[in-house]
Amino acid sequence: HIRKIARKKLLGDDLIRLGMFDEKIRSYLRDCGKYSRGVVFAGPPGSGKTVCLNWFLEEAYEQSAEILVIQENDELFCYRKGVMIQHVVNYSDGRNQTVSLEQLGQLALVAGCNVFVIGEAKGAEICSAITLSNSGCRTAITIHSPNSTETLDKMADLAMRGYATDYDQAYRMLKSFQTIVYLEDFKIREISEITGYDEKRKRMNYRYIYRREGFKVK
Repeated sequence: HIRKIARKKLLGDDLIRLGMFDEKIRSYLRDCGKYSRGVVFAGPPGSGKTVCLNWFLEEAYEQSAEILVIQENDELFCYRKGVMIQHVVNYSDGRNQTVSLEQLGQLALVAGCNVFVIGEAKGAEICSAITLSNSGCRTAITIHSPNSTETLDKMADLAMRGYATDYDQAYRMLKSFQTIVYLEDFKIREISEITGYDEKRKRMNYRYIYRREGFKVK
């Protein structure tokens, strides 16, 4: 059922009706599109991350935004103007060079967009999002994560594939991703904001914005 839903254009009213979020969360996420340097939609496979990001692309960014989306598969789509979508190309003839998600991310560094989106970050392409968000470009990504508390750990592991650095340095750079939205079973379960990095504890400082009733952090 969720796979069928993911192929349709769903607006905020549709997702409220389906129980993904309520009007207050909708309004909050719209503000994140305008003011948050980086938004992460995290959760296990089939949790609704892509559907939520598709809605976010349609409603959260101003109409004048210049948005670049990169993805491996054609999951993210958009009907609004000002969106360029690029995807991985795999050639089977052996004569043409494959274009990877990491390479698309590197090209995004010189693309001149003011919003950069990755549909399912899997590797070093996340470093391009870190670089862009730290230079004033708003970013949004989806990422597989088994629970809300391990999302940044997963992102740091991916960042280490692109930077010659240790884990603590990779983790520290993630403070540019200010908003973490965690989903399970097609519902937003938790939203937290990163307020800074604690140098002594070597951990992020969080402020919890929302936790769905009955949701327990694993």
